[in-house]
Amino acid sequence: IVQRRQMRLQSRSCEAFSGDSRVRRVCARVANSAAFEWFMVAVILASCVSLAIDYPGIERDASWLVDVLAVCDAAFLVAFIAEAAVKSVAYGFVRNTDAYLRDG
Repeated sequence: IVQRRQMRLQSRSCEAFSGDSRVRRVCARVANSAAFEWFMVAVILASCVSLAIDYPGIERDASWLVDVLAVCDAAFLVAFIAEAAVKSVAYGFVRNTDAYLRDG
C-alpha cells in the first residue's frame, strides 16, 4: 500500500518524545506495520459503505439503522483519532521532516 518509512527517530516528536522513548518506538513499529495499514484501509472502506447507506430520509424509514450508523460513526472516529495519534507520536506532528502533516 504505502512504502514503509525508515524509522529515523533522532529528533523529538511533539516536543515530548525523544528518539529513544519506548512509547515512540512502539508507535513507530505500529505505524510502520503492514497490519496497521491494512486495518486502516478496512476502516476507511467500512466508513465509505456507512456513508453510502445513509440518506436524508433514513430516520422515518429505518430508525434502527440510524442507531447502528451512529455507533459505527463513533467507532470510525475513534479509529481515525487513534491513527493520527500513533502517527503523530511516531513521526512528529509538523516540525520534523517526516512529520504526520508533511506526509505527501
